[in-house]
Amino acid sequence: VGYSTTQKWESGITEVGVVKLPSIVGVMEMRTGMNQVTIQQNRVRSLKDDPKMKTKLEDAREKLIKGFERFDKGYKIYAPLPQAPEEAIEWKNFEEQFGKWNELSLSFRANTLVPLINNTDPAMVDVYFEQMREFIETSRAPRQAALDSMDKIAKINIDGADAAVKTAKTDSSSAVQMTIIILLVSFTLAIVLSI
Repeated sequence: VGYSTTQKWESGITEVGVVKLPSIVGVMEMRTGMNQVTIQQNRVRSLKDDPKMKTKLEDAREKLIKGFERFDKGYKIYAPLPQAPEEAIEWKNFEEQFGKWNELSLSFRANTLVPLINNTDPAMVDVYFEQMREFIETSRAPRQAALDSMDKIAKINIDGADAAVKTAKTDSSSAVQMTIIILLVSFTLAIVLSI
């Protein structure tokens, strides 16, 4: 009985500590990375007439890179972990929407932000800022869909962790009751045999 209960506890601890918690951490790192990128993408739109535009654009470019690195850090935590069936379906949705947003974001960086940083033609400034506006409008839907999928994935893992904890609590309660019964029976048996 004790061995069986201990095995159940180990399974619950593994589920929470090795799968669910790292999954949640990975998803939140990915989300934070995406948010860092999005903040910088929106930040650069307001720099058109800023006297320190080039310096601030370069700073934004560096922070975009750091945001993608943070996303990658979370991805490396989450991607190799086992997934529940409904989680795997949501992960495919996430990958599709993230792929669209990522492609747009990389294009934005390469075709708008970096050329604007290196730009020496004042007439091109308006062109690049118009490209930014278009990017923000077209990237919003896939980004939001990816974030929504991440929220669902996190909830699936939180709910799974909660279920594992509840099962462990039930199993531990049963083990305590079983231990008390065994002790009472053993004590009673010892008394009977001593007479």
